[in-house]
Amino acid sequence: MFRIVPYKKTSESAKLLAKKISDLVGTKIVSGSPSYDHRNILWGSSNVNMTSMQPTAAINIAKNKLSTFNKLKEANISIPDFTTSKEIAENWIQSGVTVLARQKLNASEGRGIVVSTTLPLVDAPLYVKLIKKKKEFRVHVLNGQVIDVQEKRRRNGIRDENGKRPNGMVRNIGNNWVFCRNNITEPDGLRDLGIAAVKACGLLFGAVDIIYNQHYNKLYVLEINTAPGLCETTATKYAEGLVNLPKFGW
Repeated sequence: MFRIVPYKKTSESAKLLAKKISDLVGTKIVSGSPSYDHRNILWGSSNVNMTSMQPTAAINIAKNKLSTFNKLKEANISIPDFTTSKEIAENWIQSGVTVLARQKLNASEGRGIVVSTTLPLVDAPLYVKLIKKKKEFRVHVLNGQVIDVQEKRRRNGIRDENGKRPNGMVRNIGNNWVFCRNNITEPDGLRDLGIAAVKACGLLFGAVDIIYNQHYNKLYVLEINTAPGLCETTATKYAEGLVNLPKFGW
C-alpha cells in the first residue's frame, strides 16, 4: 500500500494526487501522515524518518533556496549570480544591478523577497542578481522524464487601481500571474535543463521554475518545487508517471 505524505495536512494538491492514483490502481490511496505499513510518497514533506520514494535529504536541499543554488552551481546548472555577502550585494547595486534580497530561504510565492535598486540594503541570508525575463516556465520532471510544461502568463484583462498590468518582476498568483499550457513556444534546452536540475538535487520528481532572457538567449533555473500546486491535468500526469514506475509495484 502507498500513502501521499504532504508538507501540510490541508494540501489540496496532495489530496488530488491521491485521488488520481486511486482511480488508476483501483485501490484507495490516502493523503496523510507517514506510516510504516505504507510506502510513502513525500509531497514536500521532509520530516519523515522512514522509507520514502522521494529522498528526504533531496527535499531539504530543494526547499532551501541557498542549498538549491549551491547544489545547482556544483552541477554547472545555469542560475542567476548569487551571494551571501551583503558587501558584495551592495557593490552590485552601486554598479547598477537590481538585487533580490531573500530574507526567507524556505518560502514560496515570492514571500520574503525585497527588491533593491538603491542603498541601504536589508540584511538577508541570500542575495540574487535580478535577471530580466521574457518568459517564465515550470517544467515538471519525474524519474528523468518531462511530464508537463507550463508557462506563467498575466491574467487576461487584469490591471491594478492605476490601470497598470501585473508586476512582472516577481511573478506569482498574488501579482495575477497564472500557469498556462496552451500555445507554448519552448526555448531550446528548456526540458533538458529541467531534467538536469532535478537530477542535480537528487530528486525523483520536481517542478522546476525556469526563466528565459531573450537578450542573451539564455535559460536560468530559479527553484525546484517538491510539492507544486496541481490542476486536474498536471495531477493526472504525476499519477500516471508514478503508477508506471516498475519499482513502485502497485
